Amino acid sequence: MAKHRIEKLLEKQNGRLTDRCGLVEDVLADAVISDDGVVETPVRLKVRTGDWLDHWWLGRIITDFDGMVWHKETLVLDWNHDANEEIGVIETRDHSKGDLYCDAKFISRDKSDRAAKIVDLARHQMPYEVSMTWGNPQNGKMEFEDLGKNDTAKVNGKTVHGPGTIIRKWGMYGAAVCPHGVDSSTTTTILDSERPKPMEKDLQKFIDAFGQDQAVKYFVDAEITSFEDAEKEHEKFLVAQQKEQLATLVADQEKAQNEIKALTEDRDKLKSEYEKLKTEFDKIKDAEKAWLEDKKKLESEVTSYKAALPGVVVSDNKKDSSDRKDSHSKTGAKGTFRDALKGFFGA
Repeated sequence: MAKHRIEKLLEKQNGRLTDRCGLVEDVLADAVISDDGVVETPVRLKVRTGDWLDHWWLGRIITDFDGMVWHKETLVLDWNHDANEEIGVIETRDHSKGDLYCDAKFISRDKSDRAAKIVDLARHQMPYEVSMTWGNPQNGKMEFEDLGKNDTAKVNGKTVHGPGTIIRKWGMYGAAVCPHGVDSSTTTTILDSERPKPMEKDLQKFIDAFGQDQAVKYFVDAEITSFEDAEKEHEKFLVAQQKEQLATLVADQEKAQNEIKALTEDRDKLKSEYEKLKTEFDKIKDAEKAWLEDKKKLESEVTSYKAALPGVVVSDNKKDSSDRKDSHSKTGAKGTFRDALKGFFGA
């Protein structure tokens, strides 16, 4: 079976790389002092992100932490990858939240040694970096999964999208605390004569011309071997970006038009309901007007009846027979109001 391109690159470094890609995140306060004066200070290291890395040499990669093989039960923590300056030990690892964290401890025998100095400065916000040593497992081979542009896969608890290479199985050998920030041109110990052709390019020139994100992509692309190649690729990128932005604008415009259409339909519906309610209200007003006119006419007729029948009391309220009898006795009128009306009309 043919070797993967990453395997071939790692062979130039005896199967291992050192990548400065993490942080000394937290130096804990609860140091332990033994009887012989050795100080052990717990430290939390963020060793590697669980997302894609645009590696300056290997291209776009992501390391699967489920496939990580530790070289030993505990690993050495040293200073700036100096094998003669050990400063502590890495004891546990945790990637339950997607990134690789390691619990370690600095070991100091003297207040002036390197470990004590790091602890002191880290507690005063010195931004130390962490560089991990990784590569082929001690016993076995690395395993890879290459993703195309439209491919997806599960890694480190999430779905990732290609293109790029997932390193499914790999070896973890140790880590170092480093004094300076991440520098893409100094993250490995590869000799100049062994660097691939892309490293001959001027990274800062790329960043100035294309911006940091695009510059890194062009810088690690093995097919781009000159600034002119990067310019051509960048032109394609800008055209694709403009098309994407135009498509987004068109989609936003269609969405706005649909929203306007929906609002117009709601407005027309409300207007129709308003017209119906207004018509009903006008009908009620007309009915009320007619009722008032009828009432006024009736009152006028009652007044006329009263004027034509002297001595007859006309009441709007119903009364019992005794009330009517009393009324008749007081007015002196005989008979009922109906009898009076009959007499008035000659019926």
